[in-house]
Amino acid sequence: FPHVPEAGLALAWGTVVCLVIFYASPLSALYSVISQRDSSAIILPLSLASWLNGACWTLYGLLATHNPFIWVPNALGVVLASAQLVLSAVFPKTANRLERERREGAAVDPAAAALTLGRGNGGVVPGADAGLTPVAPSAMVVSGKL
Repeated sequence: FPHVPEAGLALAWGTVVCLVIFYASPLSALYSVISQRDSSAIILPLSLASWLNGACWTLYGLLATHNPFIWVPNALGVVLASAQLVLSAVFPKTANRLERERREGAAVDPAAAALTLGRGNGGVVPGADAGLTPVAPSAMVVSGKL
């Protein structure tokens, strides 16, 4: 679009908006990470890849093209990915939330326990047929075999 500067500018701003949304999307988990002091909600490989991608494009935008449409949103991405990496280091992943609640003596929601059991052990109810009977998580709640 070199002959139509408005079209190029609209494309650049559209790209910036999409890039900022991409970098900001994992931030929805940061509140739970801070409040629960557990970084299980952060996907570490995604955070590392986002940081590396943002750093490379920031350097390219600053040093090679001097284009703020490249380096500004990517520098923001480096900052946001750095926040995720710092929170992963400060609040390491802990044991399963239900295990934590049991240790702390908190009441466990049976529906949440069934969902976690269904994910955590392949849908097998402990103690049922030597622990080898697969059942749906909803069946565990209905049958009371928690």
